[in-house]
Amino acid sequence: MKEHGMLLRYTVGNFRSIGTPVTLTMFPPKDAAEIPDSMVTRLPERDWTVLRRAGIWGPNASGKSTLLQSFQFFRKLILSGRNSQSGTGVTQFAGNLPQMDGKSIFQVLFSAGNDIYSYEVILDLETVFEERLSVLQEKKLQTLFFRKTDTSGKTAIDIQDAFAPKTSKKRQLIDLLRESIQQNQKNQLFLYKLKENGIKEGERVANWFQRTEVIFPGSKLFSLAERIHTDSRFRTFLNRQMKRLDTGVTDINVVEKQVKLSEYLEGTPLGVRKQLSATHPELWNSEETAYRIELAHSLSNQDIPLDLSEESDGTLRLLDLLPILYFIGLAGDNKIYFIDEIDRSLHPRLSQYFLRKFEQFSGKTGSQLIFTTHDVSLMQPRNMQREEIWFIEKNEDGESVLFPLSDFEERKGADQIKAYMNGRFGAVPDLSFVGSEQE
Repeated sequence: MKEHGMLLRYTVGNFRSIGTPVTLTMFPPKDAAEIPDSMVTRLPERDWTVLRRAGIWGPNASGKSTLLQSFQFFRKLILSGRNSQSGTGVTQFAGNLPQMDGKSIFQVLFSAGNDIYSYEVILDLETVFEERLSVLQEKKLQTLFFRKTDTSGKTAIDIQDAFAPKTSKKRQLIDLLRESIQQNQKNQLFLYKLKENGIKEGERVANWFQRTEVIFPGSKLFSLAERIHTDSRFRTFLNRQMKRLDTGVTDINVVEKQVKLSEYLEGTPLGVRKQLSATHPELWNSEETAYRIELAHSLSNQDIPLDLSEESDGTLRLLDLLPILYFIGLAGDNKIYFIDEIDRSLHPRLSQYFLRKFEQFSGKTGSQLIFTTHDVSLMQPRNMQREEIWFIEKNEDGESVLFPLSDFEERKGADQIKAYMNGRFGAVPDLSFVGSEQE
């Protein structure tokens, strides 16, 4: 059985354009009106209400993508680790941040089944200085382990009995792993080592991060062609959706073809191909099954198959997003999706459709969606409630600052879109100079 899990709060500081730490919370404000059930998942064991969606608006270069990149970095650090002597891989704010002392912070609060975990990491370019995993007991976070590295590079990791009793075999293994965090592993997370060595709590946290997907323009969730070819239910779902959304697509087909590796690698550098053909001739001449998607269109009363290269950007974008609805609505996946530029190449009505369907389907699994956008039509109350709306902009020091619409007093009958475009909430391009200078 798949374990339920939700993002509750995420904090990041000193990463790219984010200087002073910013926090995205999926808890509605305490003074919020009654939240419709269609917007939230309730955690009865804690009597908590958690939002399933959050949208982030802001001008170009405000830090929208940076926020998602920070989570992607954090996720990769946990799931893939770092090679010795390769540093931590973090990209820090280029300006002056004396309050951060050259360090970056990543902290997430999340649910996993009936448990609530907090995981925090503080690091610089070379070293993980602090690392703490805690679990909520009653109303207080109880530390399971705490790691601290001093300025000389010496690392101490405090293991609590609540994590592993002193005389247990689990503690013996954890102690061995603790000792292995030496100078040449100062860039490695202790959580990564726990996960790699089968410690349950390490695996559980890693599994939660594994269920998050960070999607940027051009990134793919999986091999779409192969999934369509092998999953008839998935193919039927995509067919129905593409027809319903007036894309002109009448059918989705997958063409299967045997392709030699030499043909498949035609676009790679000549030197690489020559070396591979000389050193591994049996591999070079082997054949693999390749799948190609064709979308049929009704042209002159005939269904004509077209290659994906002939399709519009909007159609291709739908093929990126629609599988998400299938996974959470029909496949029953509990996942958290971070999507950058959700409105890219889409008509506003299609973006609105996706948001409404996500709201509808996610009620079955508690899945969540955090997205960035420029589409102000998505701010309409029928699409997003004020508790779900966030803004990001840069302050006078060039730092990205994140804040929710709920910080602003609600004016009865006010038009949120008009107020935003007029600059009441900030997070819009400053064009006050336009026309003040000669071109």
